[in-house]
Amino acid sequence: MLDSAPDGGVAGRFQAVAFDHSAGIIRVGDIRAYYVKYGARTDIPTLVNGDFSSGDLTGWDTAGGDTSKWEYQSSSSQDGQDVTQDNVIWKGTTSGSNSGMLINTGKATGLSEGDRINATCSAALYKGEDRYHPTAQVGIIWYDATDKAIGWSLSPGLYKGHKGYYSKLSVTGYAPANVSYARLFLNAGMSPNNDGGRGPLFAACSWDAIANPSVVDSENRTQVDIGTFATASDWDFGPGWTLHAASGTGPSGAEYAEHLP
Repeated sequence: MLDSAPDGGVAGRFQAVAFDHSAGIIRVGDIRAYYVKYGARTDIPTLVNGDFSSGDLTGWDTAGGDTSKWEYQSSSSQDGQDVTQDNVIWKGTTSGSNSGMLINTGKATGLSEGDRINATCSAALYKGEDRYHPTAQVGIIWYDATDKAIGWSLSPGLYKGHKGYYSKLSVTGYAPANVSYARLFLNAGMSPNNDGGRGPLFAACSWDAIANPSVVDSENRTQVDIGTFATASDWDFGPGWTLHAASGTGPSGAEYAEHLP
């Protein structure tokens, strides 16, 4: 396995699963696990005005070149909660287009297939009384050498706000074949029934890259210590599982676990 824990992940567990079976015996033993590390995490110094500190929308564009539905704010109030950091707000509501993309003009270049980029931003939502929640996402667009978009990586959507408090959005994307460069974008949505409500706010955008390992073989694998079946302390046994001492039934005569229907 590669070191691809999700955002915020600090540990992993190995699990042996016995799918439903009405007959026979499932025996598990001599389990081994390895990991292969990606290359070092490196900054991508190509976002333009990623924190909106220029005081305007410098460095940002939309897919169609129209930024009129996006507005820079140095601070705003979300029903009493001050938002003091530079941000942009999506202003589109019931005008016929109730979602929008804001794309940074900076490019992550020199990419190869399998390279991964982690993109983040902060987003704040507020749902007024009797109104629909706005939505917010951060994403990565992958382009080929002809400037054609050849793939997307998009974070889970932020759908519920806490009266304007910021939450962190994050997505990790893997460069597809024929990639040339990548760009970070913000995705905003607002229900047509939310006329008069506030759109999502975005702030503090950033990204970094992690190179794909050039070799994945026995020479650069590191074994993970997941214990053995010598003692039950290394494992949590679900229903139907039992631990067995070393015997001729086990792998190479060692201990094993057994599952009965």
